[in-house]
Amino acid sequence: MVKTIALLMPSLNEEDSVALTLDSIFQSSRLPDEIIVADGGSSDRTLEIVQQYSDRGVELKIVKNPEVYAGAGRNRAFEVSNSDILMLMDFGNCAAPDWIEKMAVPFEQDPDMDFVSGAFLPQSQSDFEHVVACILYHSNSLMGKIPLAELMKQMPKDHSPGALSLAISRTMWEKLDGMPGWLRAAEDKLFGRKMMTFKPRYCLLPDAKISHHMRSTSWQVFEQMKVYSRGNLRTRLVHKHVAKIMLMYIGLLISIPFIINFPPSILPVSFMAALYVWKSGVSKVKKVDGRIHKKAFIFYASQIVLARDLGILAGSILGWGDWLFKPEFKRKFESYVRDTELAERPLSLE
Repeated sequence: MVKTIALLMPSLNEEDSVALTLDSIFQSSRLPDEIIVADGGSSDRTLEIVQQYSDRGVELKIVKNPEVYAGAGRNRAFEVSNSDILMLMDFGNCAAPDWIEKMAVPFEQDPDMDFVSGAFLPQSQSDFEHVVACILYHSNSLMGKIPLAELMKQMPKDHSPGALSLAISRTMWEKLDGMPGWLRAAEDKLFGRKMMTFKPRYCLLPDAKISHHMRSTSWQVFEQMKVYSRGNLRTRLVHKHVAKIMLMYIGLLISIPFIINFPPSILPVSFMAALYVWKSGVSKVKKVDGRIHKKAFIFYASQIVLARDLGILAGSILGWGDWLFKPEFKRKFESYVRDTELAERPLSLE
């Protein structure tokens, strides 16, 4: 049974990436039936460029998103959509020519399919971005380098999808009452966690791919990790590695007085720090590339690991503070997960 497809796309000042993304969509082997752009108040040429694609055989709609955040934008887009399958796409990313076609097949073969989760490949424009991809998106960077069957074994049994490369049935979207539009970040993870409480029927498609842009500076990596981690803690989600990072940096701070009073102790501390950077950064680049192609990669890896860790720590502290001292987050979270098992969990670990 052929089903209709809508792309739900939030936007805010995306003029540099609009053409890149929409060109990839219109080069697809199967076109969507609707493209709905929910704009958060762009002050550049975003909407002007979007409108240039209105005569290409796909119904193109633009709606306002006064709440600005991506989740709220997707909710606004859903309100004017008419399609059976809702696919989530962000500007700045590019769809493979067969991405839409492959993502639609499971829904058309199984009327009870709730969601389909595809894959995303890191898209690098520089050596620094390549190292970012190897470290922050390590598993995705290995796609094409290790057998698909091995990749599938690494997937968690209870896959909690994010918004990248995701398609969802209209019925499931309505059951979830949309996305948590009050979150700046991590809205997709909460959306996915809530969806999994309904024991959905889903399909993983590692060969249905989009490309995802990387951050290009250490500061951008820090900000990305801070925003994501803050969003996670606002929704009672704690990644297990956060505690390890926190303990390691606390240990580093505690060691400073010893180094001052006994300078030779800087040698073992430096060795442990270098070992940590190697294991959590450089070794991942080596695994993806087979070897370290440039000495600069080691320097980049050190920068990225530090920026990532400090961003995670800062975001986690801020997010925990938001939960404790800003009651609106707790109230909105409890309202969103009401009548699901998430409401009964004191904390979610991932």
